[in-house]
Amino acid sequence: MLFHTKRVGPDRVVAGYFAYWSTERPWGKNALTRQLLPALAIDAVYSHLFFVLPGLKTMLYGPGDVEGLRVTYAVGDDHQLVPISVFADDGDHREVQLDIRDAVDEFGRVVVLTNVWSHQLGARGAVPAVRAGASEHCFTGNALQPITAETALAFRLGDVQAPLRARPAWRLVEQAESAEPHSTTQQATRRQGSRLQQ
Repeated sequence: MLFHTKRVGPDRVVAGYFAYWSTERPWGKNALTRQLLPALAIDAVYSHLFFVLPGLKTMLYGPGDVEGLRVTYAVGDDHQLVPISVFADDGDHREVQLDIRDAVDEFGRVVVLTNVWSHQLGARGAVPAVRAGASEHCFTGNALQPITAETALAFRLGDVQAPLRARPAWRLVEQAESAEPHSTTQQATRRQGSRLQQ
């Protein structure tokens, strides 16, 4: 999981997170799989050309699947980050704001959910899903790394001026003054941690 941050005034930090999947295939508990032929067609052309070569998705958007989310944190007196808003794309690539009660658990960790084969992170009810036993993956410490221009170029992510993929993660600059991220902010963001549910 990659990230970048901006300070917004003295007591707010906005963080954009980039989550990576190595592939994007339509199989699972969904209508495409139940109908079979649509899933086969997508997998044979979009995901993997003839099931072997890189598919149309790779040619259009770049390698892997990268989805984004944006979290605004309040900075406490002890420099702890408290999530106060979470945005991500829904299954139709529309940016949505998640209910903070559904996206932050009792430990103060950001929890997001994907319930579509294309991995957008804006599904509702992430915290209840975890409590019900949903599969989860936690990103903390060194699993969170600052994004670099080289990585953004390699994965055709675009940049803050012209985002191409993971748009919610790039949009933090609309809320923040132009400033270089502080290393203390990056360290605090790493400590906060986040979890993805599938």
